[in-house]
Amino acid sequence: MIGKPEWFTYSAFGWGIKAKTWQGYLHGAVVMAILFLILGLPIPEPVEKWGMGAWMGLILLENASIMTRLARIHDERENLQQMLIARYCSHAAFIAMLGILSFQVFNNWHSWQAGDFSFLDKSLLIVLGVMLVTKTLSTWYVQRKI
Repeated sequence: MIGKPEWFTYSAFGWGIKAKTWQGYLHGAVVMAILFLILGLPIPEPVEKWGMGAWMGLILLENASIMTRLARIHDERENLQQMLIARYCSHAAFIAMLGILSFQVFNNWHSWQAGDFSFLDKSLLIVLGVMLVTKTLSTWYVQRKI
């Protein structure tokens, strides 16, 4: 891809990366310029939607590529800090999702007792499942690597 991890660092707020050199800022400006170009061109709506989807997909792939390579250019302390931050965020998200599911069960206790689980938010169950699979595979990978 085009962006280099040396141009970026870990984002202090939210997730992802942020520019730390002029090349990183230029990269971000070009990304935004192309985005506004797609939105500003007089093209049919279906083409615009496909163009936006393709562009956003490429940007997500590039950001993921840069983020996975950031650990190679940062020192151990920065990488450890990022791992701890990600761990705490993961725990907070897990607790929040369990809290929401518990609230749903509490508000629909009679349905729960009757075996009707249709009131549960399926997207939360999917996210919890993805988190479980990711944690299991990550644990397996790390234990085999060490």
